[in-house]
Amino acid sequence: MSCILRVSGEKFKVDEFLLFSKLKAYSVCRIGEKRDHRMKLDSEFHETNGFQLEVSNADYNDFDRQKADAVNFLKQNYKCLGNINTYGLHTGKEDSIYLDFAIENLYLDFYVQTKFLEPELLQLAGNLNIEIALSLYEPDSDEEE
Repeated sequence: MSCILRVSGEKFKVDEFLLFSKLKAYSVCRIGEKRDHRMKLDSEFHETNGFQLEVSNADYNDFDRQKADAVNFLKQNYKCLGNINTYGLHTGKEDSIYLDFAIENLYLDFYVQTKFLEPELLQLAGNLNIEIALSLYEPDSDEEE
């Protein structure tokens, strides 16, 4: 999974929203549920309601396809995502909704690496109050050079 929509909020009615939107989350959490034991966080229980779903399954090194998939996803789901605040999600310090792009850090020995986001993606995400994160990962050591 290379681009994930991550949503969480203390008063977010996650089950109602997913039923309304028909979005297929691969992970759903609810306040008070036990976290995955592999998570290294302060609390062993979820403090918010939320979900995660795959927006793009393009490879880490195919950022262009990830962005195109994200634009298509936002266009296809614009109306339901535009109504998410009616389900108790309010962007702010406690609540969040963002696209997390997992991309390969191509230049481990360089100080600067520049990636561009197209205006269409920025406009769609901005109109929906969706933040964008770029998570850079080291290249897979098993890959052939």
